[in-house]
Amino acid sequence: MDTVRSLLVMGTQTLSRSGIVSPRHEARILLEKVSNMSRLQMITNPDQTLPSDVKETFMRLLKARGQDRMPVSRLVGEREFWSLSFQLSSATLDPRPDSETLIEGILSHVLEAKPLKVLDLGTGSGCLLITLLTEFKVSWGVGIDLSREALLTAQLNAKNLGVSERSHFIQMDWARGLQETFNVIVSNPPYIPENEVPTLSPEVRLYDPYQALTAGPEGLESYRYIAPEMKRLLVPGGLCAIEIGKGQQEPVEDLFIKAGLTLLEWRSDLAGISRCGFFVNR
Repeated sequence: MDTVRSLLVMGTQTLSRSGIVSPRHEARILLEKVSNMSRLQMITNPDQTLPSDVKETFMRLLKARGQDRMPVSRLVGEREFWSLSFQLSSATLDPRPDSETLIEGILSHVLEAKPLKVLDLGTGSGCLLITLLTEFKVSWGVGIDLSREALLTAQLNAKNLGVSERSHFIQMDWARGLQETFNVIVSNPPYIPENEVPTLSPEVRLYDPYQALTAGPEGLESYRYIAPEMKRLLVPGGLCAIEIGKGQQEPVEDLFIKAGLTLLEWRSDLAGISRCGFFVNR
């Protein structure tokens, strides 16, 4: 019979041979999923035997990860973001740790002295809006997305994380039909230039939705839609937080300043790349 220990060793070796950077870590996550054991249970019971069907399922997941390059988050159906667990679907981006820079910046610039209204443009899994609502305990928000499937996923995440009564999700092309004004607007829009998509890692290129990755030849089309709407959608003193791609700081900053906003700061991601811009409606 196979044990937790033997399957973990086998999974680590399999993923290592496939060139996975963190093979033991990823093998453990996959084994936790198929065995329904927690990390603590696996550590304290390494010699526990597991049924043959667990091994079979584990082997299928190892193949999908190692050979097909499907991300672990897709295989287990969820991703941790800001220490919260978000369900994923084929219509949503896999949330990246770099996007937590948006949350950090917003929390540093905005105090919840009164209920706030938050807008998330291109909400996807809802990770940005829902995270902000877990931090802003008496505020409410709206998530916009063109994909109905993405919105269903975001609604599920809002329910699971206890903010469904303070969130509303709308299928819409950016914010063209919105008449409400907001204290905070956040967005991680598509920003990868079209010709760079084939160069992306297979984990991204094959499994993240294409329409959520790229926006035109320069990757700037989303900002050209969003920036002109900010002045009318933000209350006086309202904050806009936007994520960008590498090398896009100057053209994006120019778009938002021309739209009437004032730059507060740029923040870098974990790799030191300028990633998130914060603008205020003076």
